[in-house]
Amino acid sequence: MKTLLRIAPYFAKYRLLLVAGYVAVIGNAVFNLLVPSLIGLAIDQGVVDQNVQRLVEYSALIVIASALRGMCAFLQNYLGETAAQGGSYQLRRALYQHVQQLSFSFHDQAQTGDLLTRAMSDVEQLKNFTGRGMLMIFNLLLLVVGVSLALLSMNWKLALLSLIMLPLLYWRAAAFSRAIRPLFRAVQDQVAKVATLVQDNAAGARVVKAFGHERKEIERFDRENEHLYQRYLASTRMQSFNTPLLNFMANASTVVMLWVGGFLVITNQLTLGELVAFYAYLLQIIGPIRQGGFLMSMASRAAASAERVLEVLDTSISVASPPNAIEIETVRGEVDFLNVSCAYHPGRPVLENVSFHAEPGQTIALVGTTGSGKTTVANLIPRFYDVSHGQVLIDGHDVRELDLDRSAARSAS
Repeated sequence: MKTLLRIAPYFAKYRLLLVAGYVAVIGNAVFNLLVPSLIGLAIDQGVVDQNVQRLVEYSALIVIASALRGMCAFLQNYLGETAAQGGSYQLRRALYQHVQQLSFSFHDQAQTGDLLTRAMSDVEQLKNFTGRGMLMIFNLLLLVVGVSLALLSMNWKLALLSLIMLPLLYWRAAAFSRAIRPLFRAVQDQVAKVATLVQDNAAGARVVKAFGHERKEIERFDRENEHLYQRYLASTRMQSFNTPLLNFMANASTVVMLWVGGFLVITNQLTLGELVAFYAYLLQIIGPIRQGGFLMSMASRAAASAERVLEVLDTSISVASPPNAIEIETVRGEVDFLNVSCAYHPGRPVLENVSFHAEPGQTIALVGTTGSGKTTVANLIPRFYDVSHGQVLIDGHDVRELDLDRSAARSAS
């Protein structure tokens, strides 16, 4: 939840829609809880007492309650999905904007397919959870609380026997969530690798064909695709085991209720209508509990995706304009390198103590072998990278003191 809560600010603009969606969830739960009680009354006061008028009245109330529940369910889904789409739009926009501001050192190491997967697939997983999953979990909690109170008010002994499985269900759901989350993270990481491989091969198709490496690239893709397949299988195996186990545990409480409840009806300690209402209430929470495995999978997958998105958003912008940046009105083009050293990685300098002066319009040739730092010199002038030592001056101003956006725009014009 700590990871998911860090995503919350991107949904702040749509908080009114989210609040309205949660209000609709409450209405959905209230009318959901009302129906079993009406069914019990219809049986006791209509069927058992053979009172047709009562039966018609309660039937009409059940239809009205069901219609209102359906309206609340529609608003829950529509409002939740609308807010989630808006939040994912803001998150994807923030991610793209941040990537645009990151320095060349980040892009030297980042892979295009990986960034694409984080911006599309991972954000989509977050959207699905915030739009449906969180509302469904909230609805489940309301139903569990409401049904527990209703059952306890009808017959506390039978209620305790029927609800004894709830702590076990919670324990199993928590254990499943902890176990499945690393698997989903591994799946998303592997999806990014496969996407990167496809993107690289699509962009370099001419090179692959020119050197006849089609078979080699196919074998490389098959290896990564097989890894993705195996990771999906691992997560599917765990989900396939967890869901039937949750169903079995939920149905066990129903069996207990039928045996004990039937005995109470036979001994006249419980009416037939109350037993039917009791069973209907249990069905109210058994259905959502059966979805517990799916909801935990969705939450774990969203948490893993949130981690991947936040890794990019948390990447610091190493090359940025200082607070009191200088704006150059007119760029003359005088360049000075003063004892400049530069290292892309600590302890591995590309340039060491380089100094030269270039007048506007002057032509200077940089000669050297591949990797000697010729391109690095050119990259330091527009401040694609920062120097490790020394200064790079443009018209007498250190490039680290200039406003990157405006100075770059003026120099380009």
